[in-house]
Amino acid sequence: MLFLKRLKKPFLSLMLVNVALTGVVGSASAESSAAVTENTTEEPIFSFMSMSDTHSDTGKTAKAVTEAKNNNASAIVLAGDITNVGDSGEYDAIKKAIDSVKDHPPVYYAMGNHEYDWQSDYNVAKNRFIEKAEIPEKKVYYHREIQDYDFIFLGYDTKPSYYAYMSDEQLAWFESTLAANAEPDKPIFVFMHEPIHQTVSKSYSSNGYYQRTAQDQEFRKILEKYPQVILTTGHLHDDTKIQGNMFADKFTALRDGAVLESQAMMFDVYKDKVHIKGRDITTKKTIWEGTMSLHPNTTGMYEAEDSVFANLWRRHKSVRRQVCEYEPWKRIYRVAQG
Repeated sequence: MLFLKRLKKPFLSLMLVNVALTGVVGSASAESSAAVTENTTEEPIFSFMSMSDTHSDTGKTAKAVTEAKNNNASAIVLAGDITNVGDSGEYDAIKKAIDSVKDHPPVYYAMGNHEYDWQSDYNVAKNRFIEKAEIPEKKVYYHREIQDYDFIFLGYDTKPSYYAYMSDEQLAWFESTLAANAEPDKPIFVFMHEPIHQTVSKSYSSNGYYQRTAQDQEFRKILEKYPQVILTTGHLHDDTKIQGNMFADKFTALRDGAVLESQAMMFDVYKDKVHIKGRDITTKKTIWEGTMSLHPNTTGMYEAEDSVFANLWRRHKSVRRQVCEYEPWKRIYRVAQG
């Protein structure tokens, strides 16, 4: 039986219907691949690329931008760690690499920790990012409409001590921006450099990744009100093919890989779904696929369904949980109830 989470949520029923991981499990992967590509004639409304963690690698940055252009991207998001240490010259070199691709799509930036962690003055580093990213709002967070869809870019905008985090002002702005723009059957694309604790693969305490501030929890609470959100992050550099990279609960989240590791993510946006492809920017091949489908709510319930390894799951009848029978991925998922 498929792993199914049912959560009470007004406005929307969201189903994560297919994720194909190339070469991981033969029969399951093949079945999923066929399912996600069965409609080959429908054209997307538009496409865009999310990439991150260029870390001043100009050669791979140019490859990623070329890949975006060749896949008809209308926009590119560079979701942080543009630089290695946040120096002005590093920004200039990356922007020169981007501009080396003639007629490239417009690029939108989010700030990563490498933009400030090695700088002695956080505020100087933050303002340098804002200047180099050419953000007229003069903040690290902002909203854009791209092809009539909402794109929201976030970043840690305060660092009073060791850790940077989102200010109360930014969280309030984010919540009000979602409330003002949310439509029940239309995805909202949110970008931030660092993943939320216990969402995508490699973001768990067992991986050495922890929730650091109360602001992170507040951020999650806001996202949980909007199941049409797709939060895309970078930071961890792990392979997008790792099982669990696409998180589906009260919102959807995923990592876009790292340009430094020759990976980026293409999004094809349709009227009722978003088809996502992990791309190897060196081999120019798709290495991972997933689909998030939006359906008007008729039941008062929100459902997320992960059918990546459908044949590997069974319902454990004695308790309300799912147990994976494939030993390398044996984890217990609880069925959350609203």
